[in-house]
Amino acid sequence: MMKRKDFEPDVESDDMTTVKRFRDDDDDGEEDLIADSSTIFIAKAPSLNSAVAGETSAALVDCLYEDVLIEIFRWLPFKDRICIEQVSKKWNQAAKKSWSNIRCMHSQKYGRSISNQYLRRGGRFVHTLDTSNLEYTNAEICETLSLTPNVKHVKLEVRNEAHVLTKLMEFSSQLKSLSISLKRKPTAKTLNKLFSKCSQLEHLELVKVRGYRFESLPSSLKVLIINEVDSEQLAGVLIEQNIALKALCLPLNYREPDPCRFLTGINLTKLRHLSIHISYASWLSLRSVAYQLSHLLSLDLRITHHAELENEMVETIVTNMQQLQCLSIKSNFREAPANFFKLSNLKNLSHVLLYWVGPQSTCELLRALILVGKLQYFVTNSDLPMDLVCEAMCKCKCLTHFLAYDVVEWSGEALIHRALDQIFGQGTAPTSPYDPRIRHFFLGYNKFEFAASHPWAVFYQHESNFPEKQFSEYRVFPREIRAW
Repeated sequence: MMKRKDFEPDVESDDMTTVKRFRDDDDDGEEDLIADSSTIFIAKAPSLNSAVAGETSAALVDCLYEDVLIEIFRWLPFKDRICIEQVSKKWNQAAKKSWSNIRCMHSQKYGRSISNQYLRRGGRFVHTLDTSNLEYTNAEICETLSLTPNVKHVKLEVRNEAHVLTKLMEFSSQLKSLSISLKRKPTAKTLNKLFSKCSQLEHLELVKVRGYRFESLPSSLKVLIINEVDSEQLAGVLIEQNIALKALCLPLNYREPDPCRFLTGINLTKLRHLSIHISYASWLSLRSVAYQLSHLLSLDLRITHHAELENEMVETIVTNMQQLQCLSIKSNFREAPANFFKLSNLKNLSHVLLYWVGPQSTCELLRALILVGKLQYFVTNSDLPMDLVCEAMCKCKCLTHFLAYDVVEWSGEALIHRALDQIFGQGTAPTSPYDPRIRHFFLGYNKFEFAASHPWAVFYQHESNFPEKQFSEYRVFPREIRAW
């Protein structure tokens, strides 16, 4: 008699067919399996041409508990989950209940057809809805919203704004995040009415919202991302309401040479993340409020080359932002400033991203960070020597993510394997594939195409697959925290 077993938490769908997916919950000494391989095969890829299953299939179905079936189905892709509704009445009921574990619906992942089928089955369970990648009509957006009565996080790109914003008002009291890009201009009255009703809104992203006079913003607001918005007028509203933001992303907009003016006068006492484009003019504004940023935890800078700016930038950051944990710099430096390595004096700095800084300055800063020993996440588009990569691995015990566009003097993954054996001990392996100590590497395109695997490492062939860890606290929708 087959015994009922529970699933291990957080197991990827790729592991569906392996026995280690299941956990033995008794001590009778017997090897207990939830199902044999044929049962799992039916669960993963049912392909029945008739409405009635054969005797063998029916027997396998009948011996499984319903809640066990539900747990299996929760690991299936949307298409398969819809397909298995036709296997039997028992599977149909279990499949419908299996939708309750999915809280997010991102249109760019599933497409319109699958999205609509999913929402009709599990829309009531959805908390996060993103339709920005689909060419939805005004009516389709409103219909989609109607299928998600409990939605809390919404991202939309809309044309007939007034009608859609009016529909959004039905959910305004429960909305916590709203990201909206407007292709046509609704009346300011409609937009302001929506904001006045969003009493729990914490995250607001506004794109192409130009020419509006904002009357108010939700007092609960914590994260604000703006692009192509009248930032000066919006800043006036923040000052008037004394809203203390936790994260702020200012636009990359060459028509507005000094976006940092937005910071002058607003309440910065709770600001923990700042993402901003810096030119010399805007640097002067940022420098004037830098003393108020002593509690900043993450800073995302895009810097336009200017000699005087470069000389002052490092000193200002190190002097005024000692709590920084995450620093991202995108620049067009001809050469990074000579004091660039002094950024290692930020004693809590653990996540560093450097783009177009230059290989020499990048190496100098990395060596300085290795001496401090707190590095956890390092990304650069500069070339790095292989010995420096291995030194960082061995001396920074918490360094779990390392990305470099290329490695000089590459001699294969053997050096990395030896370094990992030195760190963890030869012949050891993590007890879980989700062990936080596992190292993640991207060291150039196709560098690991034929690389031997190592139990303590994940090797990436392409940069796009490398996990993003920075700024995750302020994210609701993927890759949306930056203003460029």
